[in-house]
Amino acid sequence: MRHNYLAIIVVVIISMVLGFLWYGFIFGEAWSQGVFHKSMADMQASMKGKMDPTPYIINIIGIACIALFTSWLIQKMDTRGFMDGMLLGLYIAIGTSVPVIAIHYMFLQMDYAVMGIDVGMTTLSMVLTGGILAAWRK
Repeated sequence: MRHNYLAIIVVVIISMVLGFLWYGFIFGEAWSQGVFHKSMADMQASMKGKMDPTPYIINIIGIACIALFTSWLIQKMDTRGFMDGMLLGLYIAIGTSVPVIAIHYMFLQMDYAVMGIDVGMTTLSMVLTGGILAAWRK
């Protein structure tokens, strides 16, 4: 297997930036209210000076693992082109992550809006991952 590690690094960076925008600006308030029952301002005030880097490190490792798996699958299936890669990323999301998130959130009795926000972010990230990696093969 020949992975394009530069493309994988780019995918990790894009996914992190997308997450920052998704949870910070686009759905931050709704997500914060749904998960913590606090506004974003209250969350930021309560976390002042207590930023733990561990979730970010685990997120980077997780995204890299997903990208490696996606790259492997792209090669095995000989997927080529951005659109075909996006479709594969969608299939991966629908077949793996979406059911796991839904089941997990149902047992936690989380708000459906929070589940939708998280499923949307995961799906979008996987779709972009598939597209980028299939278009930028070695």
